[in-house]
This record gives sequence, structure tokens and C-alpha cells, in this order.
Amino acid sequence: MAGAAGGSIRKRLAGMILLIVTVVTLVSYGLFAVWYVHYQKRKSQEEAQIVAYVIAQDLAKLVLLNNVSAASDISAKLNSFPFLNWLVLYKTDGTPLYQYSKSHQNFHVDKEPKKVSGMWENHALVHTVRAVYQQRYLGDIRLSIEVRTVKEILYRNIVWFISIYLLMILCSYFLAYHYAKKFTKPILKLVHFLETIDFSNLHQQRIELHEKNEFAILEVKINTMLSRLEEAFSQQRIAAVAFETPSGMIITDADKKVIQVNRAYTKITGYTLADVAGKKPPVLRADGEESDRYNVIERALYTQHYWAGEIRNRKKDGSYFSEYLSIQEVCSAEEGKATHYVFSFVDLSLQKKIEKKVAYLMQYDPLTGLANKSLLIKTINEASASSNMWHALIGFDIKDFKMINDAYGYKMGDRILQEITSRLKEAFSERALIAKIGVDEFMLSYHALEKEKSAAIMQAQLIAEYLHTLMSKKFTIDKKVIHISIQVGINLYHSEESGADTIMKNTDAALQLAKKEGQKSVFFHREIEAEAQQYLDIYTDLHYAVEHESFVLYYQPQYNHEEKICGAEALIRWKHEKKGMVSPLEFIPVAEKSDLILDIGKWVLYEACKQLAIWSKSPLFSHLPLSINVSAKQFASPDFVAQVQHAVISNGISYHKLKLELVESVLLVDREKSIEKMKLLRQLGIKICMDDFGTGYSSLEYLKVLPLDQIKIDGSFVKHMHTDPKDFAIVKSMISLGEAFGFEVIAEGVESREDVEMLHTLGCHCYQGFFFSKPVSISKFALI
Repeated sequence: MAGAAGGSIRKRLAGMILLIVTVVTLVSYGLFAVWYVHYQKRKSQEEAQIVAYVIAQDLAKLVLLNNVSAASDISAKLNSFPFLNWLVLYKTDGTPLYQYSKSHQNFHVDKEPKKVSGMWENHALVHTVRAVYQQRYLGDIRLSIEVRTVKEILYRNIVWFISIYLLMILCSYFLAYHYAKKFTKPILKLVHFLETIDFSNLHQQRIELHEKNEFAILEVKINTMLSRLEEAFSQQRIAAVAFETPSGMIITDADKKVIQVNRAYTKITGYTLADVAGKKPPVLRADGEESDRYNVIERALYTQHYWAGEIRNRKKDGSYFSEYLSIQEVCSAEEGKATHYVFSFVDLSLQKKIEKKVAYLMQYDPLTGLANKSLLIKTINEASASSNMWHALIGFDIKDFKMINDAYGYKMGDRILQEITSRLKEAFSERALIAKIGVDEFMLSYHALEKEKSAAIMQAQLIAEYLHTLMSKKFTIDKKVIHISIQVGINLYHSEESGADTIMKNTDAALQLAKKEGQKSVFFHREIEAEAQQYLDIYTDLHYAVEHESFVLYYQPQYNHEEKICGAEALIRWKHEKKGMVSPLEFIPVAEKSDLILDIGKWVLYEACKQLAIWSKSPLFSHLPLSINVSAKQFASPDFVAQVQHAVISNGISYHKLKLELVESVLLVDREKSIEKMKLLRQLGIKICMDDFGTGYSSLEYLKVLPLDQIKIDGSFVKHMHTDPKDFAIVKSMISLGEAFGFEVIAEGVESREDVEMLHTLGCHCYQGFFFSKPVSISKFALI
């Protein structure tokens, strides 16, 4: 019975052991599978964060500074991560900026980054992490981390798993039949211990079997193994912290003496481990004026076991650099005493350089190095508030600077601005703040000129005259000689002025008046404000008029020597809601300073063609050509020829009935292109007339190359040709030149019979002026 009973117990024990082995194996594998999946995801996420952290500084160079060379540095660092399959950097707007592949093969890059992390893709986990440097968001990083699946591990070790399982079954039967009574208890205790090991807290994991046989040896071996695992994990954590980061790292012992440094530390400071081993880090050396800092750090480590802050350190070559340093105390698990200290720092040299450059650009012009508008305003406010003397703000810009850029290129324009800056600094830097506030606009801020206003005015005038002298000297750049001219606006102000904005506005108003009246220098006076406001009012109303086409064309007839109508000129008038009919002399200058002249000119072109279409159906007017004025800005527009073609074709008129009157300033922008455009228009059949001939930049060279049909003598010469021999000579010469070059000549401003007779005698046979008719509406024109 005892044997049977014993045999029954051993069978039950064997069955229980077999069942336990089976259940434990399945549960362990299931838990292992769940744990391994989460572990792989967590590990890959941590690896993704490490990759983002490692390349963050280079990404900042690539994204913020557009440093293309940083891309090669990023690729070199990414090659050191064997688990990384591919990586894509997306900018903050979602567009891809940089991509990397371990296999150097092309792969599909999404147009926008997917925000979902931890997705399985071809035996890899794909994560999206934020690229951040110095708490600044740079974009998103999408990267693929190679992982091993549970299935792969199982397939690779299937024979091993089966062998272990079978061995465990055999052992269970052997133990049950031969050592059930003696070894069941320690084995069960050992099994239980192994099942409950916590690898994250190994210092509290030890087994006690209270056996004096082989189990005692097993007990010692297991506990020794756990101690070694704990030490290995501790060293691994230290190594991971110290050597898997681009930050400089130092590991010290409990006495704060260096025992290890990483490569980043050597790269940043130049010191190797041999240079610093056994010594305290420089930040902890209490020497001279640094003793206060040393005391602060030591006190923080003693009370808080941590310190962090920005300090200034020195490299091996003796140069200084700024760093952000953190010191972390590492304590023993058993006694809680410090065993190591981890020093981690980030080199702030690049950040400091960027901050310095940003601060500079906020106050200075990057091209010339002169003060910008912000610094000028600050200086004016400080000066006007701290002195009761008169101050002067002198502004000037370069006449026709755009023409220089168009003719020679923007690089030449920049060189001229730099040369102007050099002259200004040499002449005025000791007494005045020199500022560049526009493309070609400069201002000189003179503080504390004189107490008496009359003396201050005289001093400011002398400064302006010297400016003109200084800028009138030729500029020789790349063997090209360039002459410029300037116009100057001067504003004297006292401490009672209402601020820098008003002072600068008044100076600019004086400058605009100088340009308008063609004067070299103009002082600000209060009437300028009213004139500027009037300009603004006209511009506002004119903008409304353009939108609602509040214009009408008047027509001034042109007569031949038989005093018969041979053509007409279309002249625009503005039908103002309150002012009535407004002359173009009032609003065309305002329109020409803005792009409104383009819309107005286009309207005139189409309205004139509509009128020609009407005349073409009338026997009285079908033979008449019609002239329209074209501004320089309108003529320079790229689609001007296409506009003319569309206006003519859409109204079904002949090209030769349309005449375009151009001013000589159209040649200042791009002479060759302007002449080519004139030739294209003449090939269509359109006649070209040079308006106000003789008042601009006329020369025999122009007459030789310009494709003209007609030149118009300006009325200012016609008016005084009877009394002024010079005007008479000019009129006579222009008529002779027209005859020599085969141009038709028409004189405007003809106001008397004497004017007609003298012009006829000189050889001019076309006339336009008040003697014949003022500009009239189309209804009155039909009655002439």
C-alpha cells in the first residue's frame, strides 16, 4: 500500500511538475511575447529619440542656418546607428528637407510626415519624433528602426526551445521518482524565485535556500550572477549616458576626480583622458576669482545632489567658450552615498554667435554696417530728450539709382552704396550717426549743433553743401567711372519735438520737396505737411477713380499748314465727385509715383481705340489719326505691346491710325529694350512721336538710332521764340533736324497767328495749341 501510495504521489508530482512546466513555459512565452513587443517598441522609440538628440545640433545648422555641409555630418552620424534603416526630416511646413537610407537606395518619401509612431513596416518600427534644438522646434523626423520579431526569435531557436522543453519533462519525472521528498521544497523555492526576478531592481534580488548540499553552491552562484548583472547594468547605464550623446561628458569618482571622458569632451575642449585623469574638472578648482562659483556648486551638490547653469570655460589651446553645464550625483543603491558624478555640458559658442549676429542685424544694415532705422529712432529720442540745443536730421537719396542697378547690375549698385558709406564714415562718423533707412536713402543725425537757431541753420546748410561736394566726386569701380547726384532734405528740431517718428517724417517731407522742385537742398517747413496730406488725399481719391473709371478723354485738334485738321491728341480728365473736372497736371504726377499710372494708361489706350473705331465709320473723321501719351512706366511694362495689339484688334481699327507719344525718359530704364519695343510697334504700323522734344536728354545720337515718325517741339520753346534768340535757335534747329532725319515735326503751345507764321517760315507745318482750339469734349470736337 505504501509503495502504491508512494507511486501514486510520485505520479501526481510528476504530472503536476509536467503541468507546471508546460503552463510556465506557455505563460512565460506569452508574457515574453507581450513584453518583447512592448520592449521593442519602447526601445525603438528611445533609439529614435537618441538619434534625434544626436543629430539635433546639425539639424539646427541645416534648418536655421541653411548650412548644406551639415547634411554630410548628419549622414556620417547616422551611419553609426546599425539599427537605423532610413530617416526623413520634414520642415515645420511639412515638406521633406533631408533623407537618409542605410542601404543608399531610394525609398518612398511621404509628402507630409505621418504623426503616428510605432507602426510596423517590413520587420521594422517606424516612428515620428520632433526635432528640437535648444527648445526650438525644427520639424519632424520620420525614421525606421530595425527590430527582431518574436516569430523570428522563435523560428531561429525552435530546436533549442523544444530540446529544453523535453529535457525539462525528463528532469521532472526523474526528480519526481528519485528526489521528490528531498528536493521538492528547494526546487519549488528556486522556481518561484526565478519566476519573480525584477531586472530593474536587482540589488534587492537574492535567494536563500538554507541548504548544505549542491543547492548551497547553486544559491551562491545565482546570487553572484545577480551581483554581476547589477554591476553590468550599472556600467551600461553610465556608458550609455556618457558616450551616446554629442554633449561633452566627464565621469568622476566620489572625490570628484576624473576617471572617464567621452569623445565629445575631447572634441570640444581639446583635452584627452590622459590630460585630466585623476584631476578635478576645471569648474571645481577653487582658484582666485572662481572660488565663489566653486562654493556655489559644492553647496548645491551637497544639498540638492545636482547643479546646472551657464559658465565660461577654457579649452586646451587657452581660448574661452561658453557652456551649459549640469552635474549629477550618482549614489550607491545600498548606502545612498555618492559613488560617481556625471558632468554633462553643451557648447554654446554657436548659439552665442547667432545671438550676437541677431542683435547686430536688429540695429545695423547688413550691407553697409551703418545704423538702421531702429537704431536711428532710438538715438534721436535719446538726443532730443537730453539736450536743449538744436539738432539736425539730414536725409538724402541717390538720383536715378534704379537706372544704375538696371544698367550695371545690383552688384555694382551695392558696391556704390558701400563706397558712399566709406566716404560718409570718413567725413561724418565723429560728429553724426550715419544711418541707411532705405534701398538708397541715407540719414545723418547731428546732435547739439548750436543753441541759436540761425547758427544751427547755417551749420546744417554747410553740412548739406559738403554732402553734395562729397557725392559729386566720381566713383571708379571695376574700371567703370560712375557719377551720381543727390538731393537733400534738412530738418532742424529741438527737445520740444514730438518724437523720432515725427522728426524723420518731416525730414523725408523736405527731401521729397527737394526732389519735386529739383532743388539741391530744402529745409522742412510746416507747409510740407499740408502738401504731403494733399498728395495722400489725391492718391486715395485717384485709387477710387481708377476702380470706377471716373475719367473722360478730351481731344485737342492738330492742324496742318493749310489750317485744316490733320489729327488730334487724346488728353485725360478726371471727373471728381466734389471737385468737378480735374486737370492731369494735378493727378498724373501722383499716379506716376505709383502703379496707378499703369491702369490709367491702359484705360486711355482702350478708350482712344474705341473712339478711332467710331471715327472710322464717319466720312468726316475716318482719315484722322489719334495720339495718346504713354508714360515711361507704362511703356516699360512687359506686356505693353500685347496691350496695344489687343486694343487695336478688339476695336477693329487700323494700326496706322494710332500714334503713341513717348517722353525721352523711356530710354533711361533700358535703352536697347526700349528701342526694340519701338521697332516692334512701328512694324505693326503704329506711329511713334517723341513728346516734349528738347526738354530732356535729347542728343543727335538718339535721333540717329530712334525709330521715330514725329517729334513734338515743347511749348516752352515756342512761347519765347519771338523774344529769346536762344529759344528761336532751338526751335529752328529742331525743325532742321527733323527734316534731316526724315521726321515730321509738330509744334505744341501755338497761341497766336505770329507763332503760326514764324513756324511755317522755319519749315514746321503741323501745329497744336490754343490759337486753334483748347482740348474739348468729343461732342464739341465734332462741331469744330
